Amino acid sequence: MKLGLVKLNLGKFAHVAMKRISVFALVSLLGILPLFSYSPVIVPDMALLPAILDSTYYFNLDTNNVYSSTYRKEIYTYDKHGNLKEEIYYYRNSESDEWSGSHREVFTHDVSGNLTESVNYTWDSDSNELIGSNRQFNTYDEHGNQIRTIDSYWNPGTGSWEESTRIDFTYNYRGNQSNRTDYYWNPGFSTWEESSLVNHSYDMNENLTESIYWNWNSISSEWNESRRENRTYDDHTNHTETLHWHWNSDSSKWIGGSRENYTFDDHGNIIKRIEFIWDSDTHDWLGLSLVNYDYDDFGNQAKSIYYAWDSDSNDFVLSYAYSSVYHYHGNQTENIELTWDSDSDDFVNSTRNLKTYNTGGNIVEQSHFHWNNEINEWSETRRYLAFWSELITSAVPEPVKQKHRVYPKPVNDLLSIELPKHEIHSVTIRSLNGQIVYQNKMEGSGFQIDISSLQKGLYFISVRSGSSDWTEKIIKL
Repeated sequence: MKLGLVKLNLGKFAHVAMKRISVFALVSLLGILPLFSYSPVIVPDMALLPAILDSTYYFNLDTNNVYSSTYRKEIYTYDKHGNLKEEIYYYRNSESDEWSGSHREVFTHDVSGNLTESVNYTWDSDSNELIGSNRQFNTYDEHGNQIRTIDSYWNPGTGSWEESTRIDFTYNYRGNQSNRTDYYWNPGFSTWEESSLVNHSYDMNENLTESIYWNWNSISSEWNESRRENRTYDDHTNHTETLHWHWNSDSSKWIGGSRENYTFDDHGNIIKRIEFIWDSDTHDWLGLSLVNYDYDDFGNQAKSIYYAWDSDSNDFVLSYAYSSVYHYHGNQTENIELTWDSDSDDFVNSTRNLKTYNTGGNIVEQSHFHWNNEINEWSETRRYLAFWSELITSAVPEPVKQKHRVYPKPVNDLLSIELPKHEIHSVTIRSLNGQIVYQNKMEGSGFQIDISSLQKGLYFISVRSGSSDWTEKIIKL
């Protein structure tokens, strides 16, 4: 068991180089289906695995369950090793009906795939461009453990990055994080000042048993204890209890704050979680919350029922619950939230999520519903679509991207295409199952295609000529 910051690394699949080809493994039929017939499915892939996330789109739906607008999209790019290189977030401007840049993140990795730098940019409406917001540098030891991270912020006044905070990590000989020290930059003295410290201890099974938190006292120039966490494990190394303590400087003693107890079944699944809070008046633990978990035959968490402490009855009372369904691969395909109704003395529907995956286990569609009491059924409110591209380990370099434009996206009737060069182009539109629904030769550097006769759904448009060879996804509304 290790503690430490998560290292973003999506490139363990590739060893030599990567090329990104046409999008595959997309979504299930986007035509409007009755809610009772909608069910999460596994969509067949049209390419080899592994895959990389290409883009995601977020849709609002109207009362007729029709896409009313695409309000957000995210575009991802990767380096030749498959490491995430850039994320760009866009939001649709409701007034101009155009995409506006919102947020951008750029990532750099070392040869081992460790994230060494991340830079965040935000959209500045005054200058109408993305400007620097914050930046982070990470350093690793020879074992791949993160030993330092430095955060900086962009100062528009000086037009430069200025360091703000720093975190140093140390590890024991087994690779478990033993200490974390936080610093802040003091510009007046141009030096790093200590602010907080955490010490971690482990048992012989490498389970985290104790964490002690300290704050730096600049007046006395010493570390003052702040809080403490103690963890207990059973003979099967299941985490059974956590105790949270606070240091009382007046009495110079540790005072109980809160406590969590966990119960497990014979398979190591947690089946109960109880949280308590310390009552300083009665000097005893008081109930706060309780959760019971149930699992299906494959060990997937199928139900979770939450209780809250009722001081009047001095007992736990039902609050809300979750019910989940999984595909045989273990992917969650449905999740329903229910709330307890004391009038009917039963659970009532609240929200519902349906998820669709490709055969590689990657999520390609997620729909959100709320329970409509007026019509007594689920109403879909928004939908999320994810598009994946093939990751190929070969020596073929990434192709140079051609400058072209396909719009609008999504499209109702007329699809416009702008190209960098005047020549003859072969244009083909295919459905999700590969069927050719449109094919023609066009001459020029721009043209429009009437696709109003096509059914609602997702299609691929391919354009080939002497200087162009590309494929893009389009959504027909």
